[in-house]
Amino acid sequence: MSSSIRVQKGRYTEADILAIYMKYREARIGPFTREVGDFIAHAKRNRGATLDTTAYMFAQLAFFQTYQGNRKQPLEPKGACGWWLRHYLLTKTKEAKEKDLQRSVGLTKKEAKNAVKSWFQGKSVYPTIIRCSDPKLLYGMAQLFSQTIVGKNVFDLDQAKAELSRIFKSEGIDQNEIERFLMGTAVLLRGKSVEIVPGFTANVRLNVGNTRHIPVDENGKETADKEPKFVRLLPDGNLKVVVSTNNQTGDGLVGIGLDFLDTGIDTESYFSRSLISADEHRIPRLQLDQHLSFDTGASPPIF
Repeated sequence: MSSSIRVQKGRYTEADILAIYMKYREARIGPFTREVGDFIAHAKRNRGATLDTTAYMFAQLAFFQTYQGNRKQPLEPKGACGWWLRHYLLTKTKEAKEKDLQRSVGLTKKEAKNAVKSWFQGKSVYPTIIRCSDPKLLYGMAQLFSQTIVGKNVFDLDQAKAELSRIFKSEGIDQNEIERFLMGTAVLLRGKSVEIVPGFTANVRLNVGNTRHIPVDENGKETADKEPKFVRLLPDGNLKVVVSTNNQTGDGLVGIGLDFLDTGIDTESYFSRSLISADEHRIPRLQLDQHLSFDTGASPPIF
């Protein structure tokens, strides 16, 4: 029985989910399908949406720490630079409004992009040497770009669902299966990683966002009081696939975290209660940093 048929029948595991992503990985369904497929296909990756978005998010914070923070240093037009500087300048140029670039530095997006590329020699995407012959242009860009730090997710939920909807239509799978398939996808992604530069990795893990609570009285019993003085924290909330960085380069810059995908799906009916344990503050938590399995034949399907 094929993986598609098993998903059609509602009896499948993460192995079937893996097979479907691999089938459609290069079918131009969309970037989410390609990214999940690439995570499965490659043990070590040097490109992709997760890498690009994480590098950009880190680059924004790194720029602030290096050139604007308490221990700021001058932005030198020539010499050694952070591996993230080229990516920062190029991505900020891409995201800038044309009129803002022209007003600040007198260049179109295309002209600014070509200028930045000319400052970094070689084929490396993350070079560590800058050779800028126009310091005034560099400083003008830096002044414009450093005014904001933009937060980004790697993917949004609507995009992921739209791509899965296309796959499901092709495979004759009921659209109501998307939610459960997404939860299995999250299990499949947990533990994946990508190296951006030697010593700097982006790691995929699972997290519970917006954990729920119930109102209780002073004795810890549930209450219908609309303004309770006490609440009991619950381990469940919406499941997030998140990316966190591990920086072992020795540059002293702090790491970051960002969402790969906020599923918006409550964890209670999907995760085994055996995964819950109390943390150091005696608050119940779903322990998700461990090997997980997904099987719709189990109840709950993630254990």
